[in-house]
Amino acid sequence: METHDNPEAASIGRDAKDLAGDVVDKAKGLATEQVSERRERSAEEINKVASALRRASHDVGDAAAPYLEKAAGMFDRLATSVKDKSLRDVVDATERFARREPMVFLGGAFAIGLVVSRFFKSSERRQ
Repeated sequence: METHDNPEAASIGRDAKDLAGDVVDKAKGLATEQVSERRERSAEEINKVASALRRASHDVGDAAAPYLEKAAGMFDRLATSVKDKSLRDVVDATERFARREPMVFLGGAFAIGLVVSRFFKSSERRQ
């Protein structure tokens, strides 16, 4: 029996389709909300890295300080981008920066490694 011959079956089909659409819309809404929350948290963490780089720039010699300051500025801009742009846009911008300023990018990555290792060491001491 085809649904166009049976109005009740057609109605059930429309109801099921509407329900499925509602479920998809709610799932999209939840996913968007979670992505937004994670982007905010990620931006906050990136800002913390920028602050740590600035503090580290005061502790190191004069030769390394400008590079750390420049890397901190890069992370500030990255945090803003994470809040305002899509993940693909952020990745593209990071790749462009790494190509344009490879030494600053590598220096920043090295400094982040140092900051993260110091963080883990200090966390171990507290436990």
